[in-house]
Amino acid sequence: MKKVTFLLIAFSLLHVLASGQDENPLMRKSWLAGGSFGYSYTSGNDNSSTKDIRSKSWFVQFSPYAGYFIIDRLCLGLRLNYTTNDLKAWLTENSITTLSCTKYYTLMPGLFLRYYTTKGIFFEAEGAWGFTRDYSVTPAVNSNDRSFSIGAGYSLFLSKSVAIEPMVSYELSKTTRESSGENNSSKKIFLKIGLQYYFGHKSAKE
Repeated sequence: MKKVTFLLIAFSLLHVLASGQDENPLMRKSWLAGGSFGYSYTSGNDNSSTKDIRSKSWFVQFSPYAGYFIIDRLCLGLRLNYTTNDLKAWLTENSITTLSCTKYYTLMPGLFLRYYTTKGIFFEAEGAWGFTRDYSVTPAVNSNDRSFSIGAGYSLFLSKSVAIEPMVSYELSKTTRESSGENNSSKKIFLKIGLQYYFGHKSAKE
C-alpha cells in the first residue's frame, strides 16, 4: 500500500510539472519519465527414454525509467528492471513424479533507445546488466545476468503530456551462477503496460 501511495504522489507531482509544456512532447531536448508493469509465461518439456521433465515459469516485472530526446522522436534513456519469477518443475522418473519450486528475483539497470513514428507507434531496443538472487534455497544463490530486448508499442495520449503505453517485447537473457560458473540462456515475450509523462522545453515551439 505504501508503494502504491508513493507512486500516486510521484505521478501527481510529474503531472503538475508537465502542465503548460510543449504541444509536441517528442521534440529534441524534451524528457520522458514513467514506469511499466510486464508479465510473461513460459513452459517446456524435456523428454528422454528414462525421464520426463515439465516446467512452467511466471514472470512479473516492474520498470521505472526516464529518457531524453537527443533528436526529434528519438529518445535515449535509463531503465531499472525488477523481475520476480516463480518456477515449477515436474520430474517423472521410473513412474515417480516429484515437484520442485524455485523463486527468485532479478534486478537489472539498463540503457534503452526508443524511436516514435508519426502515428504514435514506437520501437525500442534495450541492453541491461544485473544480478539474480535465488532465495528458494539456503544459502541463497546469486547469479550475474545480461539481457537484450527489442519491442514495439503504442502511445495513447490522455493529454498533451500523459500517455498510456501498451507494449510487447522479446527478451534474450544469459545467466551465470557465481558459485559454479554454470551458464543458462532463456527467451521470453513480455506483455507490458506503462504510464508515461512527457516534458517538453519551451523553445521547442519556436
